[in-house]
Amino acid sequence: MHSDEAGVIDPSRGGAGGKSNRKMKKAFINEIHRIIGVGAECGLDDLRRIAEKVNCGLSEFKTTIENLRGDGILLKKSNSNFQVLS
Repeated sequence: MHSDEAGVIDPSRGGAGGKSNRKMKKAFINEIHRIIGVGAECGLDDLRRIAEKVNCGLSEFKTTIENLRGDGILLKKSNSNFQVLS
């Protein structure tokens, strides 16, 4: 986001990463559904491979996984795997 001279954020000006992060997250979800499938489980290494495929950098990976968990798309299981919920 861009801010004005007073430091107030101006959402109308957009910003680097906002839209591209949403596009990357959507691509990540699409690949999870395509490769793993709803209801199936996967490991962190599987999610890392998907992240590489959709150009999710290592710095964004952890945040993206946490966002997907928060959105109810991934569930972390007690065996350290993740289940695709939706």
